[in-house]
Amino acid sequence: MGSEPLCGAAGGATGGAIGNAVGSAGLSAGPSLVLTPHDGEYVELMGHPPGRDRLAAARAAAQRHSAVVLLKGPTTVVAEPGGDALVVRSGDSRLATAGTGDVLSGLIGAYLAAGAEPLRAAAAAAHLHGRAAEAAGGDGVVAGDVAEVLGAARAVL
Repeated sequence: MGSEPLCGAAGGATGGAIGNAVGSAGLSAGPSLVLTPHDGEYVELMGHPPGRDRLAAARAAAQRHSAVVLLKGPTTVVAEPGGDALVVRSGDSRLATAGTGDVLSGLIGAYLAAGAEPLRAAAAAAHLHGRAAEAAGGDGVVAGDVAEVLGAARAVL
């Protein structure tokens, strides 16, 4: 053990859940750990909101926490501790509903399990997640709607 990838919500990281899971599994923090904060969870991670420069914010969080950080929002930014970053523009406010972050984490986990490098796994998952929300339709999209159309959204990529 030691290099297996792990993905989790940032809120759990500050509560110790991810830290405990990492330690008990014999894993170490590093670029194989993927955190997925929204702006509120970013405040928990960093002590302040991400601000206007989301690229710098994601890079700072990645460096501080020695993890790949996927900062969810109107423009999603995925950064790794070394400073490399990718920007994802698919998706919109329809994804700001309970449970959609869990769908995103599941996608990231699937890409990681298939052997994708964590930065690219997180970015690819965020893009597909956004495209699925677009395919799910109008207002009132919930996590189940996004999960239901993932296959169709992936088929048109």
